[in-house]
Amino acid sequence: MRMMRLLPLCCATLLMGCAASAPPAPTVVTRVEMVRMAPPVELLTCPDIPQEPVRDARGDVAQSAIAEYLALVHRAWADCRDRLGAVRDWVAGD
Repeated sequence: MRMMRLLPLCCATLLMGCAASAPPAPTVVTRVEMVRMAPPVELLTCPDIPQEPVRDARGDVAQSAIAEYLALVHRAWADCRDRLGAVRDWVAGD
């Protein structure tokens, strides 16, 4: 029976902690600061053009060497294209 009399007092005490307090005053920002952003450095360089194939004594180049050289040039171009695309996306904010 005594517990029943204390129950409203306990509930009232617990509910006091849930009382709403006044919200804090809003903070107004009046200063605008411009920050210059630059793309990552690794996106701003492209690989060098591969070295031309070696010629033999007569000045000829093997077909396989030419094919390998063209593949290396294409790989360098594709890498540079991809980096330029990444810079384009970075500038656009994607």
